[in-house]
Amino acid sequence: MTPSKEEKEAFRHQQDSIAQINRVQDSITLVRLIEQHRQDSIRIANEPAQTTETNTDELTDVNRDKLGIFANSSVGNEELFVLESEKLKLRISSKGGKIVSVQLKEFQTYDTLPLNLFNPGKTYFGLTFFASNRIINTNELFFQPVWVNNSVNGSGSLSMRLYTDASESGYDEEKYIEFLYTLKGNDYMMDFDINFVGMDQFVDQGTNFIDLTWNSEKVYPAARYSDRVGFGTGPAMLKGKDGDWSGYPVYPFEYFDEVKFNYDLFSDLFLKDVVTPLDEFIQQKFGNQNIWQPLRENFKTKENFIQACHHKLDGFRIFQYLKWRNSENNFSDEENLIRFLEKFYVEKISSLGFDFKKLDFIKTSIQEFDELRKLFVGIEEEYQKE
Repeated sequence: MTPSKEEKEAFRHQQDSIAQINRVQDSITLVRLIEQHRQDSIRIANEPAQTTETNTDELTDVNRDKLGIFANSSVGNEELFVLESEKLKLRISSKGGKIVSVQLKEFQTYDTLPLNLFNPGKTYFGLTFFASNRIINTNELFFQPVWVNNSVNGSGSLSMRLYTDASESGYDEEKYIEFLYTLKGNDYMMDFDINFVGMDQFVDQGTNFIDLTWNSEKVYPAARYSDRVGFGTGPAMLKGKDGDWSGYPVYPFEYFDEVKFNYDLFSDLFLKDVVTPLDEFIQQKFGNQNIWQPLRENFKTKENFIQACHHKLDGFRIFQYLKWRNSENNFSDEENLIRFLEKFYVEKISSLGFDFKKLDFIKTSIQEFDELRKLFVGIEEEYQKE
């Protein structure tokens, strides 16, 4: 039986939707792989440096499959190259092709030492991308210097090039990634260009972005004062600075379990009304009406119904539920945090250098809070790698 025009159109639409989903999933997988590699690279870069003699041939054999066309660049000796103008003195490393120190030549520190903006050993700078089905990170590879010109009084440029392999021991000087640094005689500005030369055949066609990471120290997120909206961390910080932290509570973890359980019931609610943990809250917020029946009538498939439920109980409603539920909370903020750590991270908290059971948001020292913050950041980074 020949399918009708409508059936053909529906089938084509279905195939387009599947293809779009696959593209999104592939992009998500790619982002996760790049983020995992970037976090691993930052961790390795922050570890104490070790200087050991390396067997070049053996190391190349190990890395050839991992790094593909950049295997030859995985070994080498770090060298520093100086690019200088009247105002600035840059030291650029062959490892990563990156700037490792910047000196302001016309200024000194209070004790008459050279004024450096940052120093070697603390800089992470690299591109992360897919080439020949491999994750490449330039921060760990060795670049080759090419001086365009080097005049302190005029304009000076240094090209750091990451060549592709021509053989097991040679480079292809027609195909490379270039970091081009340029200084002008009487100027504090530096020109920096990234060029991909002859790389089209190597960079994966599905790659529509390249990740650039540049940081000299680990940066932690922080809340800030703000009254732009009437809720959230901004207004809570404004009240907190005056001693009122009621707007920034630590909710009992059980409340989030209730929310998740309610979300898990959406499939059942597509078929019929069932008792949910949020029933009393929903009745108060929506005026004792049945919010599920209209959704069932308007959204005929389970997938569309579940999506509509998520819109009905969105992030703002969940925030309202947490505040509403918290009116019955008999624990202090400290007790809620302690209970959470004991429930889910009992092994990790053993590494803390203080008795977390004595946690007090007023009396606990800044150093101890910093330990706790690092613990939470480490936990978050583990989730990012999943």
